[in-house]
Amino acid sequence: MEGIPDVLLLFRKLVVMRKVVMVLDGKHFSTGAFQFVLEMNETDPILLVGLFVPGIEFTDILYSMGGMVGPLYGPEIYEEEASNLAATKAHFKMLCERHGLEYRVHAGPVGDIVHNIKTESRYADMVVIGSELFFSNLGGERRREYLTHVLHEAECPVVAIPENWIKPETLVVSYDGSPSSVFALKQFAYLLPSLAAMKTIVFNVSLEGGIPELDLLAELAGRHYPNLEIRKLTAEPSKYFATWLADNKLPFVISGAYARSYLSEIVQKSFVEEVITDFRYPVFVAHR
Repeated sequence: MEGIPDVLLLFRKLVVMRKVVMVLDGKHFSTGAFQFVLEMNETDPILLVGLFVPGIEFTDILYSMGGMVGPLYGPEIYEEEASNLAATKAHFKMLCERHGLEYRVHAGPVGDIVHNIKTESRYADMVVIGSELFFSNLGGERRREYLTHVLHEAECPVVAIPENWIKPETLVVSYDGSPSSVFALKQFAYLLPSLAAMKTIVFNVSLEGGIPELDLLAELAGRHYPNLEIRKLTAEPSKYFATWLADNKLPFVISGAYARSYLSEIVQKSFVEEVITDFRYPVFVAHR
């Protein structure tokens, strides 16, 4: 009988462990994203899976060269990518072992990279990417395309972390009454309960009317976020939202993605992409 409490404690620890997939492409290793998962593991234990994908989409090379990639280009590109991935894998393993992280290494096959990430996300609790380095070699619109596809296609929440990761002091939760906005609010609390205790602002943007289903929102959010404030923003979001966000100390942004509403169209969809690509704040995105 004396051993039962220890067994129950071990069982509880196993039950609450999360599986987190960290996406690493080419030679880009995100120190900020790794620091985030390291700190998460200290309070909310995880199994960390490193998903290593090519830093360039090989099908793009075929198209850009008119489908005439031959021995002159192909082998060099493959060899360089293989070398980059090998070095990044070795660095990942070394850091995990140094910090005592339970980890696995998965290699995505060359092909549709977004599809590979989508499949991995189906069997994960959370995907983490380094927003500043995520396919940074592509640059511009192509890079934004990849980011948008990952956010849209992922079958679990995605966290985008800037390289200058600093533990946040304020949670900023976008809410429009849509299923995705409520889902994101719940998923963050389930996956990162140690962060849910900090100051939390749930905001709604609307030029008219009240906050949708305010009583129900307060009942739910109040159970998970003890330091909660629900706020309605009436200023034109496309002009003033970035300024308002910057006024919050070290914000961690939580958002449902791609719902169809005023908030989604004017703030949320563009706001998610712009906040991530601004590389200033961490962003948690979940959608149903």
